[in-house]
Amino acid sequence: MFDKVWKVVLMVGILAAVVGGIVYLSSGEDRREMTDLMKDVAELTEVEFREALPRVRDVNALFLIVSGRSDRDEEVQFEERLAEAVKKSSKYKVIDWSAVREFEDSTWLGTIYAKLNIIDTSRPPSTFEKAVTVVETLYEKANFETDGLLWVDVTQFDEGKDGDGLGSRVGVAAKIYSLKRKEVVAEVPEISHGIESPWDLRYIRYRIGQSSILLRFLAWFVVSITLPWALIQVVRAVVKKKNNQLNIALLGALTLTSMLVAWTLLAALGTGFGAWLTVLTVGGLMGYYNYDACDYIERRLL
Repeated sequence: MFDKVWKVVLMVGILAAVVGGIVYLSSGEDRREMTDLMKDVAELTEVEFREALPRVRDVNALFLIVSGRSDRDEEVQFEERLAEAVKKSSKYKVIDWSAVREFEDSTWLGTIYAKLNIIDTSRPPSTFEKAVTVVETLYEKANFETDGLLWVDVTQFDEGKDGDGLGSRVGVAAKIYSLKRKEVVAEVPEISHGIESPWDLRYIRYRIGQSSILLRFLAWFVVSITLPWALIQVVRAVVKKKNNQLNIALLGALTLTSMLVAWTLLAALGTGFGAWLTVLTVGGLMGYYNYDACDYIERRLL
């Protein structure tokens, strides 16, 4: 029995190293990041917006401006993600605000900004009307290769009343302004996604992930290690039959149960690389442990 204690300790050490490494590699950002829950909501919004963005026949290149509600790190991150989604759609050649920075010290650009009462040149104009004026001037005076303006308005960016993600919502709408026709030629109605129910799987996954990893690890450990012993009568009944197919089925059921509990508690129902690495590691370790436990019961406790 003493050798089994060391096996258990070794397995726990290996799994703890895997989980710890994943946590370490996923941390270390200097700025605040959107929570995983907000990223899920944002991704749905980004994908739907990209698909809904219409193609305008006489517009080939667009100057993209994403207008947010604040300079919070999380919302700025969403704006960046949204801009990337538009660029990846390949529906237009896209120019963004970074192209303006080389003209920051130009006298004519400073004059325009002064007229529009824009002080912070590191950020794009805050209203659609100001954006139209700036883009028209860039087109006329700086020969920007653009046919119009794509104005994307972040209409909602709410992380929930209690900060736990419930009630969070992201919404965007857009207009395409043609420089040739001097008018709005297409619009994207507001697209919005959020977390409305506490039974939403994304919300449940997030809440599990927010709880103590130590407590979740201990809960998984207790369930997985004690499972073959809690079902010792079932194990005895199966191994007595000396049937390899039944033995494999028993071993698979015990191991899959450990993997399912690990996916729920350790991986927080995640679907990324780290989650699958954790589950597969558990599968390998617990497969060996369950085989060893069943073999011990067959040899010593029948």
